[in-house]
Amino acid sequence: MSLEARREYLRAIRVRYRNSTRYEKKLILNEFCMVCGYSRKYSIRILNGEAEPGGSKAGRKSKYGPGFCKQLYELWLPYYKDPGCTEEIRKLLLEVSPATIDRLLRPIRRGEGLKGLSATRRSSWVKSRIPIELLHEKVTEPGFIEADTVAHCGNSLFGEYVFSLTMTDLFSGWTENRACMGKGANAVLSKIRSIERTLPFPMKGFASDNGTEFLNADVFHYFNRRKKDAVKFVRRRPYKKNDAAHVEQKNHTTVRQLFGYERLEDEAFVDIMNEIYLALLESASELLRKMVASTGIEPVTIL
Repeated sequence: MSLEARREYLRAIRVRYRNSTRYEKKLILNEFCMVCGYSRKYSIRILNGEAEPGGSKAGRKSKYGPGFCKQLYELWLPYYKDPGCTEEIRKLLLEVSPATIDRLLRPIRRGEGLKGLSATRRSSWVKSRIPIELLHEKVTEPGFIEADTVAHCGNSLFGEYVFSLTMTDLFSGWTENRACMGKGANAVLSKIRSIERTLPFPMKGFASDNGTEFLNADVFHYFNRRKKDAVKFVRRRPYKKNDAAHVEQKNHTTVRQLFGYERLEDEAFVDIMNEIYLALLESASELLRKMVASTGIEPVTIL
């Protein structure tokens, strides 16, 4: 969106924002951030009239102009010859620091046309204390769980919205879900506890990605301070989606097919979603009981 278009859009919604309720302001703010690509705090300043879009950037002017970035984006080596690479640009290319290269290449590395948003954040000190391990080949019985969260954020990661926790048993495929507001350590741990209480088998292993909703002190101590019924807590390799293929597949079939990709930010959705998740669980449990009654096979065998 051009700067002029942004200003015209701002003029149209600024008055509406000021005259809205707190909840309505939240919706307008989310929309404004998504459309214009501004940060949330900067957007609040703009909508309140404390700043105008397109103001001059603070700090000194960058010495790395378009000609320099063109050479950096395409390919540059000390022996690479290009008529557009002047002596001034060549000197800058030899002097530029690795950190500046990373910053200048960041827009290129992000890519375009992404289909979804990731809400996974870097984990804390707990990460170094949880081993990276794949359990698939070692699993010969139920109880080894793969976990992940799904963000119901729509097209924007700004603000608060609902998450779904998915836990899938690697041996049987048994899957349970719970919804929570945000993915703070306490919220996610309470849902892990809830699911563990309803599992038809004891939990023996727990594998997650490297997000802070799992790799935090609360979840770490929950699994590692047990005096009995120990649970092996491991994590997947970073940026390797296939390491969590079982739970990723269930994210689609048990979460996205139910609730889609819309943004869910009203806390009332949490109770409604959990009622639906528990109703599906009860249906699966009833089906399991009927199978046991008709076949006489133990539940662990037919899971």
